[in-house]
Amino acid sequence: MDAENPNGPYVHHDGVRNPEKDDISDEANFHHTVGAANTLGLAYYLTGDERYAARAAQQLRTWFLDPATAMNPNLNYAQFVKGKNSGRAAGIVSARSLPEAIDAVGYIAGSKAWTAADDAGMQQWFNAYYRWLTTSDRGREAATRPNNHGIWYDVQVAALALKLGKIAEARQVLISVMDHRIPLQIDAKGLQKYEMARTKSFSYSAMNLHGLTLLATMARPLGLDLYKPKTSGGPGILTAINALVPCDRLHAWPFEQIQKDREDSLCPALYYAFGRTHESVYSDALKRFECKLTAAYALIRR
Repeated sequence: MDAENPNGPYVHHDGVRNPEKDDISDEANFHHTVGAANTLGLAYYLTGDERYAARAAQQLRTWFLDPATAMNPNLNYAQFVKGKNSGRAAGIVSARSLPEAIDAVGYIAGSKAWTAADDAGMQQWFNAYYRWLTTSDRGREAATRPNNHGIWYDVQVAALALKLGKIAEARQVLISVMDHRIPLQIDAKGLQKYEMARTKSFSYSAMNLHGLTLLATMARPLGLDLYKPKTSGGPGILTAINALVPCDRLHAWPFEQIQKDREDSLCPALYYAFGRTHESVYSDALKRFECKLTAAYALIRR
């Protein structure tokens, strides 16, 4: 915010959060809602207890289906900048937890609490949002971003494509990540050049790795290994994770990171790396970084 002109246009400061963001809580509410639906859905999937499914279904209906409360399947107004625009492509990252909603639907698919009408409604919502992501100006712009914004766009498009049965489209996204995004993002030392240019280079690097490890998980059933470097001996996802692993609360990150105490932002990538490799370097790091073992990550480690 410009202190001399509080009504805008606002002044951009990389990595600095506008406190007025809390006045519009849609993003936080979205993450909380789909996170709760995911955990409850997984609880039903593992136990068969219909109470969990009923509550998960209520969460999903409230956000996606109920005409009185449902959100529209687009992000036209996400991350708008007062005095400059009504929304921007960077706002697409705000829906990065969408795969949790997709998984939640899958977890409760066999429950009596989730009807055929519910499932059809969610499919319709997912299809409309996929169409918006892949055809709108903001979606197309996000697709061109070389940093974590591009990765989290890919996460959403690939997850939706798989859910909607668009396997060829999902495969195309994942191959592009493997052949282009990873080699362009990660250098020989494992540093991610587009995130290193930011004022929160550690947490943005960790955020990008979370997206990459999610994409790698989606790719595996299609016979694609995103953990394998494109060139033999070249850098890859694990190289980038390894570059961040030594830097816990007792060993400072040697590059710019204006927001402190964000070491736990690496936890999601560590869980996926351990689930993929079962190497002690990642299980030890999970303890050092004091990572919380959520239900979803417990499933990864099984």
